Amino acid sequence: QDKKSFYFLGSIIISRNNTMDNECQVIDGQQRLITLSILFSTFRYLLDDIHSPTVNGHLFLKLSTREGPRDEPMLTLRMKDDNEYFHTFIQRKGGFGQLLAVSHDTDSEDASLEHTVAWPKTDAQRHIQENAKCCYDLLNILTPNNLYDLFEYTLKQCFLINVSTTSIAGAFRIFTSLNGRGLPLSPVDKLKADLLDVVTTSRREEYARRWDKYEAKFGTNDFVKFFSVVFEITEKRPLPGDSYTALQEAFLKQGDVNQFFETSLPSYGDAFDMILNGFKSNGAVTPKKKKQRLDGETYRISVAEASKINDLLVYLKLLPNECWWTPATYFVSTKKDGSTLCDFFRNLERYLVLNRFLSLPSEDGVKILEDVEADRPFNNQLNPHECFRKAAQFDMVSTGLGRYLLLRIENDSRSNQNRSNRRWSNNILKVLKPKKVWVDTLLPQARKADSLHWADWNHNSYCNAVRLGNLVLVNREAGLTQNKQLDFDTKRQRLEGRGVDGNHRSFLVNESIKGLTQWRLQDFKERHDFLMLRVREIYAP
Repeated sequence: QDKKSFYFLGSIIISRNNTMDNECQVIDGQQRLITLSILFSTFRYLLDDIHSPTVNGHLFLKLSTREGPRDEPMLTLRMKDDNEYFHTFIQRKGGFGQLLAVSHDTDSEDASLEHTVAWPKTDAQRHIQENAKCCYDLLNILTPNNLYDLFEYTLKQCFLINVSTTSIAGAFRIFTSLNGRGLPLSPVDKLKADLLDVVTTSRREEYARRWDKYEAKFGTNDFVKFFSVVFEITEKRPLPGDSYTALQEAFLKQGDVNQFFETSLPSYGDAFDMILNGFKSNGAVTPKKKKQRLDGETYRISVAEASKINDLLVYLKLLPNECWWTPATYFVSTKKDGSTLCDFFRNLERYLVLNRFLSLPSEDGVKILEDVEADRPFNNQLNPHECFRKAAQFDMVSTGLGRYLLLRIENDSRSNQNRSNRRWSNNILKVLKPKKVWVDTLLPQARKADSLHWADWNHNSYCNAVRLGNLVLVNREAGLTQNKQLDFDTKRQRLEGRGVDGNHRSFLVNESIKGLTQWRLQDFKERHDFLMLRVREIYAP
C-alpha cells in the first residue's frame, strides 16, 4: 500500500572460502532464497515478455566464458535430484507452466511425459511445487497494474542483509548470535546434508527418514550428544571445539557413507535410545517368550533386569559428569543379555564414584571405552579399602558428589523400607524430583563470630564442614538453600518442614538430626560414620 516503505526480509549468512570465488555456501537463509526464486519465477510467468530479462537477472548470473556468455543459476540446491527439479521448473524459462499443469491435474490418468517428469519425487520437490502453486494462486488474482507494482516493490523496496565469513565455524557462531529468538543451528544439522549428498540416490529418502526418526526420539540437544558419542566411539578421542569440521572429517572419510546409515546409525541409535529413554521388557523370561525385539536387534531382558538397569541409569544421569555415555552406548550396542547389562551398569557406576574419591581422571570416557572394547574389567585397578578411606575425608561440596550420594542413600533407604511395593523402587526418584533437591551444610563453611556452631569444634572445622556427615538434603522450592549461615536450631526447625514428596516428612537421611538442639562434633562423627557405612554397603565389591 505504501510504495515508499521498506520491507526487511532478515539476514542471510554465507561462508565463502575464497573472497574472489563466485560460489559460497548458505548457512542460514536457504528457505528465503528458494521462496524468492519461486516468487520471481511466478512474476516471469504472469508478466509480459518485456520484463522477462529483468526477472532472469535475479534467477541467473550471466558469465563470460571462452564459448561466449552463459547463464549460471544464482542458487544451487545441495541435493542433486532436487537441484535438477528446481532448475528445470523454477529457474528455467518455460518450466513453471509444466509445474502448474501437474499441480492442477494431479488426478489425470493421461498425464504426458512432461507432467510425469514434473511429478515431485521427494519432500523437497513437493514443497517446491506446493509453494509455486501458492504463489501463482495469490498473484494471479491481481490486476496487471497491481501485479507490476508488486514486482517493482519486491525489486526496489525489499532488502536482505548479507553476512559473509571465510569459515564454516565462523558462520555458525554468527548464526547463533543473530538467531537468539530461534533454535541454534547445530553442527549436526549441516552434517545431515553433507552425508545425504553422497549416499546412493535410490536410498536417500530412506536414510533421511531413518535420521529423522532418531532425531525425533532424542530431541535436538540429545541428538547432538548422540553424535558426540558416536564420534568418540569411532575416532577414539573427544569431540574437539570445532565440532562441525571434526564430524565432517570423521564421517565423510569413511569409505562408504551408506554403511553408516545401514549399521552404525541404527546400532548406536537403538543403544543410545534405550539409555536415554529406558530399557523395556516383554515380561518374565519363559521358554515360550524369551526375547524382546527392538528395531531388528534381539535383547533378552526380563522385567526385573529392565527395572534394575533403569534404576542404575537414573543414578548415572545424576552424576556430575557424562563421560559414561560413550562406553555405555558401545556396550549396549554389542551386548544383548539383561544379566550382562545389569552387571555392566552396576560396575560402571561403582567405578565412576570410587574413582572420584581417588581424584582420578574418570571423566575420560574414551579410556573406559578402550577397556570395554578390549573386554577388560575397567574397575580392576581400584583398591576399595583405599577408596573408602579417602571418601571419609573427601570434599563432598565442591565436587558435587555429596548431593549424589545423599540422593543415592535416600533412594536406597526408602526402597528397603517399602519392598512390599514392587513399583516403589522405580518411582522413588521421580517422587523426589532430584532437580529440585540440593544440599546444605549443618556447620556453615564460613565462620561467624557469634555463631554457636563452632563452640564444640576443633581447628579442622572447615574440613569437617564439607564432608558427608555435615550435609543434608533440602528442598530448593522451599528456599532452604538460603539458610547457609543460620545457626543449627533454626536450620533444624526449617528442615523438619514439608518434604519434597508432599508429606510433612523429612528426608530419611536427615532423620538423625531430629531432636538435637546443638550440632556438636560428636554428633557429626556419628552421622558421618553412619552415612559412610551406607556408602560402603552400596559400593562394596
